[in-house]
Amino acid sequence: MNRLLVGLLLVPLSFALDITGRVVADHSGEPLASARVRIVRVGQKLLAADRDTDRNGKFSAPGLPEGNYRLEVSKSNHADTVVQVAGDADFIVRLVRLGVIAGRVIDANAQPISGAFVFVRTEEDADTAPLRQAIGGSAITDARGEYRAHGLFPGQYVVAASLATTQGGSRGGAVIHRDTFNISGGDDHGNVDLVMPAGSHSIQGRVTRPKEGGRYAVALAPDDHPNLTVALAYAEEGSFRLEGIPPGSYRLLVSGPVRGFSARDSLLGDSRRYGQARVDVLGQDVTGLSIEVSPGIETTFRLVSEDRLPVGVCPTSAQINLRPLEDRAAQALPGLKASFEGERVEGIAPGRYRISALDLRETCFSKPVVVEISESSRSVRIPVASAGAIEGQVLGGLGRRYVVVVVPSDLSAQPRERRLLAAYPDEQSRF
Repeated sequence: MNRLLVGLLLVPLSFALDITGRVVADHSGEPLASARVRIVRVGQKLLAADRDTDRNGKFSAPGLPEGNYRLEVSKSNHADTVVQVAGDADFIVRLVRLGVIAGRVIDANAQPISGAFVFVRTEEDADTAPLRQAIGGSAITDARGEYRAHGLFPGQYVVAASLATTQGGSRGGAVIHRDTFNISGGDDHGNVDLVMPAGSHSIQGRVTRPKEGGRYAVALAPDDHPNLTVALAYAEEGSFRLEGIPPGSYRLLVSGPVRGFSARDSLLGDSRRYGQARVDVLGQDVTGLSIEVSPGIETTFRLVSEDRLPVGVCPTSAQINLRPLEDRAAQALPGLKASFEGERVEGIAPGRYRISALDLRETCFSKPVVVEISESSRSVRIPVASAGAIEGQVLGGLGRRYVVVVVPSDLSAQPRERRLLAAYPDEQSRF
């Protein structure tokens, strides 16, 4: 008979920490029920505790092992907040409520326009990416011409609308609201209406395609706002026609072959080709255009550091976000990576881009860069560095409880990177 010998090794553990607190709305101080509180021990991947606040906004995680902890607090329609904790803690977490901008899109006769894309973007980011790739928020007008963009972080916002959608049709039109709108925490801006200018001209031409043919997206953007598409058409058999174009100077950007569509962009196939032309609409229709397309550019994306980084500070490779500054109404290549050795990628459209590294470690930092990719500039360097810390003292704060909140100045970052950092000063008011 086989016998199984089982031995137990008893190791004394120190469970000495109690982390409790309350989550409230920053603008009102009212308790927030059903907020999620994820407690992570620094240096570990597994959750130490996962709690939901009760109707009084309270949560409790008693009996945790000694150590430093990170609290990730989240609730729908509120900005995520991260709190660093060392030792027993009982505190209040204030969540900033996200804002709303709503209104109508109408024509010059005050008639509603349905199916228009409305883009709400931070003012800092309004010129650094196609407006259709809105970080702030976006919406499509209904049959009454109404829209509602929600989930807006604190900041200054620009509102624009375009008739160029992937849903079909070649009518043109785009407008940017003359005002900017401030969101400071839960603001709800209504009656933000946009009047679409009338256009009566057309642009007609052909795309010179390779033998295999295919459908090509033809996007028209004004010279002064290349990130806002005025009109969008698809060259089915090589020919295209854009209608309802106001007078002005434009860039005509061609991308293909198109294999499908998302809500915002055309999805391109593997053998990507691109073309472009300058077009002036001066009081009459434009006809007889011919645009030749050619393969995309092979580009190398490389992480670089001016200083020698300690081992483990930054990952050897990272995902990158590639955002064109001109709106081709076509999705940029997804799933791109950069590494210290360099990652080669084929099929990049020529043009200017804003590039940022994603999902870096807490010890690593990368600032977005704006670069031009062309036949003569095929290598992109993305700088990384050791992440820093902010230390200080609250003057006159002895005997009082304060919270120090760090708000990221770059609200154009991806949503998962836009978190508020919070720290609680110690008995000497240091943080």
